[in-house]
Amino acid sequence: MLRRFFIIILIGGSFPWNSVGQDKTTFPEIQDISKMSDDEFIDRVEHDSVMYFIDRVSPATGLVGKGESMAVSLVGTNGFGLMAYVIAAERGWLAREEAAKRVLKILDTFLNKASQFRGTFWWITDSDTARTNPYGGGYDMVETSYLCAGALVCRQYFDGESEAEKKIREDVNALYTRVEFDAYLLDARGSRRNTLAWTYDPQKRQFSDFRIVGYNEAMIAYIMALGSPAHSIPANCWDGWTGGYQWKKVCGQEYFFCSALFTHQYAQVWMDLRDVQDKATRGKGITYFENSKRAILSHIAYAKKNPKKMPGYGHIWGLTDCGCPLHPSGFGGHGVPPNDRDPGSDDGTIAFSAAGGSIVFTPKESIEFLRHVYALYGENVYDEWGFRDSMNVKTGWFATEHDPLNKGAMLCSIENHRTGLIWKLFMRNPEVQSAMKKAGFKNALAGTDR
Repeated sequence: MLRRFFIIILIGGSFPWNSVGQDKTTFPEIQDISKMSDDEFIDRVEHDSVMYFIDRVSPATGLVGKGESMAVSLVGTNGFGLMAYVIAAERGWLAREEAAKRVLKILDTFLNKASQFRGTFWWITDSDTARTNPYGGGYDMVETSYLCAGALVCRQYFDGESEAEKKIREDVNALYTRVEFDAYLLDARGSRRNTLAWTYDPQKRQFSDFRIVGYNEAMIAYIMALGSPAHSIPANCWDGWTGGYQWKKVCGQEYFFCSALFTHQYAQVWMDLRDVQDKATRGKGITYFENSKRAILSHIAYAKKNPKKMPGYGHIWGLTDCGCPLHPSGFGGHGVPPNDRDPGSDDGTIAFSAAGGSIVFTPKESIEFLRHVYALYGENVYDEWGFRDSMNVKTGWFATEHDPLNKGAMLCSIENHRTGLIWKLFMRNPEVQSAMKKAGFKNALAGTDR
């Protein structure tokens, strides 16, 4: 699990929430869902999740905040925020003009105000200026890629002739073109490699030797880099990425292994990989979509096996990185063990996005999970912004906050399950099509280029 987490103590105090959404009485906080259809229930979850990205933003910058004080923003969260506004506009939960205005504010912040290095941004920044990184860490290629991928979705969606929509397309082009993906091929000694550095450290003035190598949540970084109109990387870098894959059999399923479920979800928020294969997946006779499905099924099987005798496992399943009361930082990595001899990282903490964000791969099982925990725990796990972050079945602890990264991935996955909207918009970009060809993706049935 390669998502970077440090001890984060969020700044306290009040925050002027920016709430322009529809009357919350339309979607009461908790209600009896026993007579709701699955479609009605998921519609409610999607709507309430969108409201987080509408309500919880900085008035100064438009950035999506995190924590009670909302003082910080994970840069990649804003890529999901951009897509949340697309979803809100498409479903009539936000006027298209208002959605465009919010998109422009985020784009303006990153283009003209935020601290940046060769077009890349901090992994986390202050919400009100986007200038500082309160908790350390360098400029981050993966978080920047999430932002750019979300921006490309907006460029496709806002295709009108209004000044605002034309400005969105112009700003997205400027944002994406400015990112020097090729610079991140350097390592700490200045040598050029065929893998991307995860970060650049401005204090040491060097790129990280911690490389973006698969299989994990960062596949989208290579697609963004391969397709860059100004700073693309060579095609053989895809081999560098896939060179880190590990094929394992876990709980009856064989797949390219990474233990936490968010690593199998994030890239496929954008990339429609249902019927295409690259060299690595062709060699195993699967697609990446099938790979993620197998990973999820291994989590479900693990929960049913329940080797650590956690209360409620079986109906409750899915391990991923999330808020956790048993980690000193308040945030922990969780996942299935790679083999029977490994204790794994299961401490009873369950993120609702682990199953919820898997809805495109396992719709029946994911919806059953969400309905189960909603009916069982009610307001302990759900509020006006949808499912909170996590709970621990062993201690009886419930998170009071939301993780906007996991929430954003879950939100977009729900929309893809329902309509495929994010997939359609993202895959339509010519830069994405170029990147897919450079990576060697071909139709899984006909063997032709995607």
